[in-house]
Amino acid sequence: MIGRFDHIGFLAPDAFYDRDATVTLPDYVSALNEDFRYQLTVVGGFAQAIVAQKVRDGRFAIRTSEPGVEVSWQVTGVRADAFARRNPFRAERAKK
Repeated sequence: MIGRFDHIGFLAPDAFYDRDATVTLPDYVSALNEDFRYQLTVVGGFAQAIVAQKVRDGRFAIRTSEPGVEVSWQVTGVRADAFARRNPFRAERAKK
């Protein structure tokens, strides 16, 4: 089974300390998922945003090139819970 976890959020300018912010994910995210992928979009201005720290202990960090910007983010993970491991994904086979 290939399951996906998607979590989205928005960081307002006041969420950043200078140009850094930490996002705290729900407790179950790290326990049930692995192989995270990230998407960041700066809103309302021209700046760069990077993932400064990958998901660890239910958190990840974002850094921007300019202070006071808004960032929309999405984290996607592959399910790695016990059910997903016992029931791996199998592509549908062509019918004869």
